[in-house]
Amino acid sequence: MNMSEEERRGFVRAMVEILDNHAADLTAAGFDPAAKQAELTALAEDADNKEGGQVSARAALATATAASQEATIKGYKAASNTVDLVVGLLGKDHALSKIIKKLRSE
Repeated sequence: MNMSEEERRGFVRAMVEILDNHAADLTAAGFDPAAKQAELTALAEDADNKEGGQVSARAALATATAASQEATIKGYKAASNTVDLVVGLLGKDHALSKIIKKLRSE
């Protein structure tokens, strides 16, 4: 079973179509395809809906990741600017300046 998810969903839809197109032959052979068609149709719709949810979740994840990265960059820049401010006020040789400059470089 080397089919992708999309190919598997397509297979279910293809079987629904085949049952519909060949209903007369199947009925003549003693099999009423209506119940199986209804089952497969419901399963195909469920799979399509869940795929839609998965696509939405991926999009939400990408949006959340971008927002997180942007917030992290803003915070880092503000903290780094604060290092520059403190070093400017106290001088680069002050003990606190050395500590925070080292912290920024780690």
